[in-house]
Amino acid sequence: MKNKNFSQLKILFLLISSTIAMRIFDRDIIITDEIDAKYFTDDFIESLNARNDSTWTAGRNFDESTPLEHLRGLLGTNLWTKDYNTPYRIVDLQQNIPLPRSFDSRNHWPKCRSIGEIPNQGSCGSCWAVVAAQVLTDRYCIHANVQTTLSAEDLLECCVECAQSCKSGHMHKAWLYLQSNGTVTGGSYGSKLGCKPYLFSPCGYSGSLPKCQKNVLKPGCVRKCTVEGFKKPYDQDKQRTQGIFRVPPIPEAIQHEIYHGGPVQAGFYPSKDFYHYRGGVYQSTLNTTWGGHSVKIIGWGEENGIQYWLGVNSWGPEWGLGGLFKVKRGSNHLKIEEHVYGGFPV
Repeated sequence: MKNKNFSQLKILFLLISSTIAMRIFDRDIIITDEIDAKYFTDDFIESLNARNDSTWTAGRNFDESTPLEHLRGLLGTNLWTKDYNTPYRIVDLQQNIPLPRSFDSRNHWPKCRSIGEIPNQGSCGSCWAVVAAQVLTDRYCIHANVQTTLSAEDLLECCVECAQSCKSGHMHKAWLYLQSNGTVTGGSYGSKLGCKPYLFSPCGYSGSLPKCQKNVLKPGCVRKCTVEGFKKPYDQDKQRTQGIFRVPPIPEAIQHEIYHGGPVQAGFYPSKDFYHYRGGVYQSTLNTTWGGHSVKIIGWGEENGIQYWLGVNSWGPEWGLGGLFKVKRGSNHLKIEEHVYGGFPV
């Protein structure tokens, strides 16, 4: 009887403790939301533009009704360093090969239209997969003269080791998966292109697109083509990469890689003001972020004496400069030069 009473008291204690913990946790979420919400007000956007030292313009990319959970979930790249085993690509900077002051991969490889395509990841933290598939698509066009679109959806679903799918993922593990398993073809949402198009609908912050909702759950891995009538079997449609690499965190090395090899995937820690980027060279003065984000770097240039990288974001063409952005180059701003990856077609 004594042991039974003790067990009942123990269960009661655990229930009370868990209830208190849940209330504290819920309260912390509410407080955090209250703090974060101030970064998405008109007053905050106006304060960004009022700075005399600002090199970029802020504006409203996201409707005020957009859930904070959705905004947080857009940053879906883990940038932990302890698991990195992707080799650095050796770049001989002593070759004295001159680099142009400005460069845009879209102009250098005009037949590769994929370079300038602007994805919309929707309500899924899939930037790590979307950008990896984009970069490999571009490099298939550049180096193999293959005009195709590789599936971010297949990588997102089936790379179990990459992490939590729509919640987050690792860039280097994505490239390792593309090397060992590959991905099938697949266009954007609703395109019916390729074997497995992207599953998640674009969401909008204004205009005709549906409102962005809270982030979705992880999709299950479907090892078959989802487009009815697609002729190639799933396994035969796989495209792989070889010679995957990480570029050393040296601006000139990254420039050489883009100039000779094509766009690269880069991870960085954008501050909360990045959501409001509308033009200029992005330099954040905030010391606050929700996590890592993955983008495609397609070139570089200089604006008003400030060197920048030219990047393609995955938040749709209504964001930023038609889906593109410029970020300060040469100082590893927000770690943009520290996490750069790529590979070559098989």
